[in-house]
Amino acid sequence: MPLKVDTGTPEWQKWASQYRAEGNGIPIIYVIRADGQMLYGRSGALTGNALPQMLIQAGSGAGKILTDAQVGVVQKAVHAAQVAMDQQDYELAVRKLVALKKLGTPGHLGSFAQPALKADQLAKQLADIAHAKLGEIKQKMVGEPLQGLVMLADVRRSFSALPAVKADVVKIERKYAKDPQLRDLRRDADALARARALARSPKGHKRAVESLQALAKRGPDTPVGAAAADMLRQLDSKQLAGNDANGDVGNTESVEGQTSGEEATARERRPLRTWTDVTGKYRVRARLLRIAETQVVLRREDGQQVSVPLGKLSREDRRYIESSAPIK
Repeated sequence: MPLKVDTGTPEWQKWASQYRAEGNGIPIIYVIRADGQMLYGRSGALTGNALPQMLIQAGSGAGKILTDAQVGVVQKAVHAAQVAMDQQDYELAVRKLVALKKLGTPGHLGSFAQPALKADQLAKQLADIAHAKLGEIKQKMVGEPLQGLVMLADVRRSFSALPAVKADVVKIERKYAKDPQLRDLRRDADALARARALARSPKGHKRAVESLQALAKRGPDTPVGAAAADMLRQLDSKQLAGNDANGDVGNTESVEGQTSGEEATARERRPLRTWTDVTGKYRVRARLLRIAETQVVLRREDGQQVSVPLGKLSREDRRYIESSAPIK
């Protein structure tokens, strides 16, 4: 984009303080890259073949030039990837960035346009997250091999489409594939990881539950049976807390707000019990904290607060609430 700046204006003072050109005469010719890097800055007119030769030389460091339409595609992908990352849906974030592969290698698009640089930055952040998880996997494999293999399957599913991650994932998988004692665990880990991935989607939730129920039948004394049962409890807890397919049961709250010491003590004395929704399908172990209008506020075993509509709870739970005279 050609620009002309009058040396007698305030804009020129700002420009000249940022970009130091060689020479003192006029005109001064600049070539500035999209990220603000100066590729050429000298005084004096360029005649004959000097101008095109300079442009060719400077252009070699200008990076890939994107059309307006391509910039729009990148901006849309960056926005979607950022939203997915904020929700810790790394698989979706990677998928949105990898969709830009027609413009260049994900993480190295080769353009200095701001949207492209942001896409590269997000890809690097995702690669860093993946490598941190790979480091955790190595530690898990020492004492909890099943959990380590589940994490490895998750990383493969979510991150291996990134070139910066794929080779490392393959290397680790090959290492554990050589261990015959891990053969059955690898199969079980893949099944658990698939169920977890399905559970993230409302359409896949039912299949995830069915798969985990089948694995849980192996019994709590087996690693995969215990892991499947634990995942089922987590899914049930999320369902009762309002993360079901319809999204209308309730919502998870942040840490409890300001309360007096006596109120907090009284709440913590309430027993930990199993709460059930009206269908009898979803359960969660939690302690009653208070009633907030038509919402019942519970504290789960893991310390997380959940807010559940009173009408979603079973009749037995509602009777318990009435008899407990909860603090409001």
